[in-house]
Amino acid sequence: NIDYSYSVDYAVKYDRNREVICFVSDDMEALKNVNVSLYTVGARLLYSFTADKEQPLTELPSGTYIVHWVYEGKSHSAKLKK
Repeated sequence: NIDYSYSVDYAVKYDRNREVICFVSDDMEALKNVNVSLYTVGARLLYSFTADKEQPLTELPSGTYIVHWVYEGKSHSAKLKK
């Protein structure tokens, strides 16, 4: 079983200058097991990575994408405009 009693504050960030998506937190170690997926709006999987790593998006054209992750047993998603 997973212990959810320890919660970590975090945010998802898209750095337009460097064209990378990343998670930011004071406790990045807690995000190393959080799997993140990046999809087209048509639900095609483009990238999978863990939240403690940066994911470059330089190869992707401008457009809207969906970032999806599961944290503390809850599914989350956010739109990303590149």
